[in-house]
Amino acid sequence: MRPRPGPPGSRSTNAPPHGDETPLVEKGGATRCRELSSSSRLEVARNRRAVIVHHDGNQTLEGFGCPSNLATQTSKSPWQCSPIWAPRPTAADEVVKRDQNRLESTAVSSHTTSKIFVIGGTGAQGMPIIRALVADKKYSVRFLTRDPASARATALLGLDNVSVLEGSFADEAILREGSRGCDGAYVNIDGFNTGEKTEMYWAIRTYEIAIEEGIKFFVYGNLDFGLKKSGYDSRFRAGHYDGKGRVAEWILFQNQVNTDRMGAAVFTSGPYIEMVISPLTPMTPTVEDGVVTWRVPLGEGAVPHVALEDCGFYVRWLFDHPERANGMDLEVAIDHIAYADLAGAFEKVTGHPAQYIDTDLDTYWNIPVNNMLADMPAGYNADPNDKSTMSYRDNFTGFWNLWKYGIIKRDYALLDEIHPNRIRSAEQWFSREDRVGRELGKGSLWERLQPENWRKDSAILKGSKDLRTGKL
Repeated sequence: MRPRPGPPGSRSTNAPPHGDETPLVEKGGATRCRELSSSSRLEVARNRRAVIVHHDGNQTLEGFGCPSNLATQTSKSPWQCSPIWAPRPTAADEVVKRDQNRLESTAVSSHTTSKIFVIGGTGAQGMPIIRALVADKKYSVRFLTRDPASARATALLGLDNVSVLEGSFADEAILREGSRGCDGAYVNIDGFNTGEKTEMYWAIRTYEIAIEEGIKFFVYGNLDFGLKKSGYDSRFRAGHYDGKGRVAEWILFQNQVNTDRMGAAVFTSGPYIEMVISPLTPMTPTVEDGVVTWRVPLGEGAVPHVALEDCGFYVRWLFDHPERANGMDLEVAIDHIAYADLAGAFEKVTGHPAQYIDTDLDTYWNIPVNNMLADMPAGYNADPNDKSTMSYRDNFTGFWNLWKYGIIKRDYALLDEIHPNRIRSAEQWFSREDRVGRELGKGSLWERLQPENWRKDSAILKGSKDLRTGKL
């Protein structure tokens, strides 16, 4: 199902779908403004950036967070904003041509990545991504973990072309050691481990060190900048989403000047559909009088759930196609799934009853397991006395509002083009998961959802499996 519109007054400020070109706009006399289109290789701009070229050959910068009194400063001014390309010629068509030629001639396009440094490899998303990267031995992977003896690390080390580095991403020496000798990087820092503020620092530092150590293509594991996409309405603020989203925009902006040294792409995922059948997630179901029941504050909204199996394909695609992926924010999902449809799909596949019960936020936070976590920091290693630290309650209130009011969009036509065999519905995913579970000896979906069959390793999220106790 596609997303239902939000209620009157709700806002969604997502960029237009791929292919919407923004024309050159005259701005008085010989001054021109060009907004980079969403279909450009520089789609990071996505109708949010503008370079103004004046008749005297000087240039100003708008839309990059510079102080308002710099709007009239020229490129010769001592004032410094964020890095920008070299001064451009006055003719707007020459500006367009220069950008295009510069991107197409970059060394990134001709570079073939061979060894990839992975941060977040033992997470729910990292495991299928590493499997996809080394499936045909085109790539080798070095992954970072704090515990090489863990079950997940051991499983990865059983694959060909995989090696391990012990340590933490919150350590510059480890980041350098991990990057050295690699020409690719996939970085997905666990925001629930770090908290929003710490994740932002180490994600930025990881990018900087990757350039310095010779990485040629950098892929950042991202989530939607929901606060910005809502028009900066704090009802939609979720720290573990917004922290990543801010960094992703920063990386793509840096890529405009660094792309000759290191290309970069962003991989934006979302709530894993595996979470709807896993313990200790925000959408864990219960079995009530023989009925599988999802009690969540979704209203008539829909969640753009992501299949972990497909994450591996998409990230592999980004590394396989650097000439197209460079500068791209690839936002993925199965579909926008309403939970009434989710329950119907479960019933159809398993033959057992299921239901969705819309639940107001007060009731949701009084559910025992939610109530236990509500006032804890969302990032379990974050300082609870730091005013920037969001509580679990505040973080996931914003999270549910994103889906309830339809803030987040996806370009499903683009995903069909990139991954023609992608999973497209909850029913398709449930069918596959039921079959695979039986083949692996886990039992049917119905059997796996019985509380007595849940074990510690049933949790799909690493933080849940570790009971929120991992080191930074």
